[in-house]
Amino acid sequence: LIVIIDAFNTPPTHLEVVCSLENIATNSGHKICADACDGGRCCFTSGKDSCLTESEEMCGRYTSCGNLYRQVDGDTYIDDGSVAPARNDIESICSGASVDTPAGHIACISACNPGRCCS
Repeated sequence: LIVIIDAFNTPPTHLEVVCSLENIATNSGHKICADACDGGRCCFTSGKDSCLTESEEMCGRYTSCGNLYRQVDGDTYIDDGSVAPARNDIESICSGASVDTPAGHIACISACNPGRCCS
């Protein structure tokens, strides 16, 4: 999978605000964030649909979109017992050193994505 980086894949400059936890806690805010993040959706998928490796720089611009993939209810993490088993290398992928970089943060979110709660 090769992703061509163009204006379509450039996120809005205010993405941090649009995709803040506070904003996506509302239905309308969640939709606005999801729409703004559409161009970088492949950054948060895994397997053959992922573009993270080929488009690390572009995916770094979509880091704020990772909030869409967190299991939250307001500021509280949801634990409803439906979380899928974690990958064997999750500790390495989501280590402090890894998530300090945009690409590492996205890789961690992608690795954790299968365990997110369905709505």
